[in-house]
Amino acid sequence: RYMSMTQQDEPIRVAVVDDHAMMRTGIIQTLQEQGGFAIVSEGASADDACRIAACDNAEIILIDINMPGCGLQALREIVGQSLPVKIVMLTVCDSLSNVQQAMQSGAAGFVPKGIDGDDLARILRDVHSGRKHVNPDLAARLFEESTFGAEDGAPELPSIQLTEREAQIHALIGKGMSNAEIASKLGLKETTVKQYSSYLFQKLGV
Repeated sequence: RYMSMTQQDEPIRVAVVDDHAMMRTGIIQTLQEQGGFAIVSEGASADDACRIAACDNAEIILIDINMPGCGLQALREIVGQSLPVKIVMLTVCDSLSNVQQAMQSGAAGFVPKGIDGDDLARILRDVHSGRKHVNPDLAARLFEESTFGAEDGAPELPSIQLTEREAQIHALIGKGMSNAEIASKLGLKETTVKQYSSYLFQKLGV
């Protein structure tokens, strides 16, 4: 029903699960216009997401975090079955708790609804190639919480030792700067900043 010609010989197979029909339609149309994607299925609940993961040959499933049956629960069930599919969570609510739960449960990405079509396509291609993604604004807030959360009454975090360079990049990410901006400020290559950022995520558990 959804298969169409794309710009790639082997399009990325994507399923969209969201209980808002207009949102599903918008995402599907956006990816079809971008090219390189084949929409293999759609659904509106956590049960649909689990069924699609098991049966519909999707490589990536976009799952609304707030839908009947709970998107996070669907994520946990799919990951728990070790199915060969990557999950990217969609939401209008950028709760840090939701982000943390999603990433800890095995999500490959977490993006806000309303994201630009070009950015969504790029993120899905990155996820398909094995990388993980969190919206930069959310990542910055996670870093800030890891640094300042204990002062705000959150549970005290274990002491984490950062190198001088990691501490520099941590502070700049906390200000919302992009990899390119950080690279320019510190006189580094952007790929080097990305590597440091990856190390930071692992050390801080975010």
